[in-house]
Amino acid sequence: MKAMETNQNQAPLNFNKIRKGEMSGLMVTYGGAICLMVNFTDVSGFTMKLFMIVAILALVTLPIISLYLLKRLRKADPSQPNNLLQHKMRFKKFQVLSVSIGLFMLLIMTPLLAAIKGKNITDDPYFWTVRFPLAVALFLGYAFWVHRSYKKALKMV
Repeated sequence: MKAMETNQNQAPLNFNKIRKGEMSGLMVTYGGAICLMVNFTDVSGFTMKLFMIVAILALVTLPIISLYLLKRLRKADPSQPNNLLQHKMRFKKFQVLSVSIGLFMLLIMTPLLAAIKGKNITDDPYFWTVRFPLAVALFLGYAFWVHRSYKKALKMV
């Protein structure tokens, strides 16, 4: 009984911890979307412009969906464990989907950012063998850390 009271008392703190992370992510992704919008004319070619539009749409919509799911999770009735569990599962599944989309975004953003800078990634012999795999490893490490933090915070809800 006492453990359940402790969990219920810590639930707002855990939601705030997750919410702060999501809000900082929202600011970063919106900054990226604005940067892409400002540099839209610097990119030539239909494929590159299409990648840029996809990237902008993803950067704008993913944080909104995540915050919406977090809000629904926060408002879920703890007296109905199935409802709460369902909202937790939706939020966790969306986070996994976000990591997958993030990896795709890393793949399409790499040539976009190079094009904005006016560079060609094929000129760098170490790009696909060292730099890109390192970026993927860092991204996955960060995603694992966030997933572990959210899992720990959601366990207390």
